[in-house]
Amino acid sequence: MKNHIFVILSLVLILLVLPSCSSNGSSAENDYNTDNSLLYKTALERYFNAYIQADLDALLDSLDPDGPLYPDPDDIQNLRDTAAGNSYEGKVVVSDISILEEGDGRARIKAKLYMAIDLYDNGQYQEQESYFIFELTLKGGKWRLNNAIEE
Repeated sequence: MKNHIFVILSLVLILLVLPSCSSNGSSAENDYNTDNSLLYKTALERYFNAYIQADLDALLDSLDPDGPLYPDPDDIQNLRDTAAGNSYEGKVVVSDISILEEGDGRARIKAKLYMAIDLYDNGQYQEQESYFIFELTLKGGKWRLNNAIEE
């Protein structure tokens, strides 16, 4: 009986230790593999980069069509008419993602947003860093921005 307990405890210990020893990447990679943080980061950067580059099709594709940020048809036409003159050089980086809620194709996250934009086309980038609460929805196999609230 004592041998059986020892064997069972040994197997349990091996099963608990083995997964932590079989890591094949960095801890950040593993964090992204265990949750949807990388998918959320990609969705948000797709939206904000489309916004500063005035890529209307990418912008609309990154938004939840049923969400409050999605423009009305008249606004979409106005954006199409003026998009060429509203493109800027710049970049957006989303980091420090904390998942607040997720499930059933919806997610609420807090993230830091860093933007550097050359507003006057003079090589001088204006930088801004802020924290937001983002709401995302999974539609058509893509995470899309539903709403954003600056903290």
